[in-house]
Amino acid sequence: MALADIVKSVGDGKHSLSKWTQTIAFLTCTGVICWYAYNLQLSEWMFGLYFGVAVGGNILNKKIAVDKVVEEKKIDAAIEPERSS
Repeated sequence: MALADIVKSVGDGKHSLSKWTQTIAFLTCTGVICWYAYNLQLSEWMFGLYFGVAVGGNILNKKIAVDKVVEEKKIDAAIEPERSS
């Protein structure tokens, strides 16, 4: 996997505008956080918010993907999927 694959679609391998936007936004926010930390002005809430946004999205996407795989395995095993209320 090359570094350029980060901004390409999985299916066709073309550049993805949404992935470019997400990458640019992440790098910009990281630069701002580094600047505040370098100038000793980084507050706890600012770092917490940055960390939550930067890591939280990835964790949420991973949970959705895992739930989808588990659901597909239940269907393959002929187990009736649980209904969420």
